Amino acid sequence: MLYLVIAFASLLFTIFFTPYLINYLLKSKIVDQPDSKRKIHTTPIPRMGGLIIYLVVIIFVLSFFHDHNELKYFVYGSFILLFVGILDDILGVNWSVKLLAQVVTAALLIVYLSPKFTTIILFGITLPYAVGIIILMLFIIGTINAFNLMDGLDGLASSISLMAILVSFLVGISYNNVFVLILCF
Repeated sequence: MLYLVIAFASLLFTIFFTPYLINYLLKSKIVDQPDSKRKIHTTPIPRMGGLIIYLVVIIFVLSFFHDHNELKYFVYGSFILLFVGILDDILGVNWSVKLLAQVVTAALLIVYLSPKFTTIILFGITLPYAVGIIILMLFIIGTINAFNLMDGLDGLASSISLMAILVSFLVGISYNNVFVLILCF
């Protein structure tokens, strides 16, 4: 029942605050301008749509998952990505700064995850710990960039995210991982 409350409340929060963010971004001219070369939109589109998603996720995770000390590396890493993303949307950020932020974020996520696993198995092969960590870091950075690139097509990132959330939800249920379930809802 708690998960349904989280899902419904986060939906209401998102529906209520999104129009205000869109109006603010349009007034502040934080928009993606139409471009005949690469873009299909004909009117300016507000940037930073992920800000509402981030705020909803963080608010509900911190509200319903009570071991905040356990989440500190997850929250720090996600905030770094949010901060660099906002800077990129407003000022434009060099690819090397984005990559550095992604490496730091991946390292923080691995620090968060490391107490939860001792081995990494890839295609049935148990990897040495150091090799597994490097592959995991490359996977995290690759996933961040893949979603960033998908965001250019309307609906693609959200539909792929929905599939990823569904798989994560099933994994969360099978391992009874409260954090993953709250994150999914």
